[in-house]
Amino acid sequence: MMYQVDYKLAREQAGFSYYISNGVGALAEIAGLSHYDIYTDYKAGIKLYSDETVKKLDEMFDNKLRHISPATGHISYGHISCLGMELVFPKEGEVNYVHEDKSLDEWIKILQKEIILSPLAHKQLIYKEKLQDAFPDKQVSWTFGYEGPITTAYELRDMNIFYDVYDKPEKIKEFLYALTDNIVRYMKVYAKYNNRDEFSHEGTGMCDDIASMFPPDLWDDYVLPYWNQYYNGMTDGKRFLHAEDLNFKHVKKLEKANIHLYDPSVSPKLNPELIRDNSRVPFKWRMNGYYYNDLTVQEVRDWVFKAVADNASEIFSIVTYQQLNEEGRKKVLALEDACRISKEMLDKGAKRSDVAKLVSKAGKKKFWDEWKA
Repeated sequence: MMYQVDYKLAREQAGFSYYISNGVGALAEIAGLSHYDIYTDYKAGIKLYSDETVKKLDEMFDNKLRHISPATGHISYGHISCLGMELVFPKEGEVNYVHEDKSLDEWIKILQKEIILSPLAHKQLIYKEKLQDAFPDKQVSWTFGYEGPITTAYELRDMNIFYDVYDKPEKIKEFLYALTDNIVRYMKVYAKYNNRDEFSHEGTGMCDDIASMFPPDLWDDYVLPYWNQYYNGMTDGKRFLHAEDLNFKHVKKLEKANIHLYDPSVSPKLNPELIRDNSRVPFKWRMNGYYYNDLTVQEVRDWVFKAVADNASEIFSIVTYQQLNEEGRKKVLALEDACRISKEMLDKGAKRSDVAKLVSKAGKKKFWDEWKA
């Protein structure tokens, strides 16, 4: 039976949690590695996740950080590589893909074919094996990844996707159905190589940032049906969503997708109050690495207390290279301290309105009246 969120109780049941983790960017800075190294050389991966590198970061932040697990270079375009698209690895910067000018019908034919791993996918599997040999006691992940239906549609069709819904409304639905089916089949292959069940009774997540570029009045026809197809193909459990740049009208739609936990991440049109007031879905609130740069230590603490007061179910942060100095260190530890205080208060029976009293007078005005992500 499909897990159904009870939105009358969802936020209360979610409670409050938090974490701060180390991240590839920070570990790479400490190890003196480039993104190119990490994507292409398993030796770089071994150095990245070595005890020496991790210990240096741990000590800098008083052993408050959660550890990410060893993994191959995180490539979000693994799925489209297996659809025949070329990926490029610049010496400086992130991996990207080379756009292909194919029609909807051409893509539909490709999407209906059997999943065949690309040569690059096999290279990344060798990378995974080498990492596993180096870290035999840890679960190493093959992160030759994938995206949600709308983001993948954009990768395949580029800007055409935003015209397709008006110029070819029925054909684009056929395309999105075939695409989502292909993603689900790829996810099963992905799960196999990561030693996970092909179908989860616990839950699964989805990243679909480009859904934000479809106006909310198109979601019922061109987003939500394919999100449901995606989730139904992988789980009858909880549904987790990461979707950046949504607005409050998009957020109103999340209950229709039976979302259990929503991560808005970088979404400048949203704040905790807007999410709270326009949806009953439990949500995370992220302190992005570059946010720290524009905040004082007190403002970091206020940011936490105000988000907790406004019903954030989880606060999290991933340390980046930008925090690898004394100022950054103080701000990360201030975040951890404010999160700890908030959780201890709530666990002892305090109300979120009690946490709100910890926000400074200046913080009450800054968050969220003057807040810009």
